Amino acid sequence: MCGILADINMIVWLFGLTTIGSAVTFASGLLAVYAYDQAYKVTVGTSYSVAKKAAAANVMAKLESEMLRGSVEAFMVNR
Repeated sequence: MCGILADINMIVWLFGLTTIGSAVTFASGLLAVYAYDQAYKVTVGTSYSVAKKAAAANVMAKLESEMLRGSVEAFMVNR
């Protein structure tokens, strides 16, 4: 405010939030890949019911759609 520490304010907004955003994106990507792997294990497993396999396949489809959408958005933002 009032021009006091404006340089530090810009550093925090430009670099600090970029780093935090990248870390959050990385963590959410890891969780999505882990969830996809767990759902895949259910779909190929022999000890699961048909309903659980269908639900796991639905989760896989939703995750694929979300990962594709995120990749396209990241490409368009960084372009």
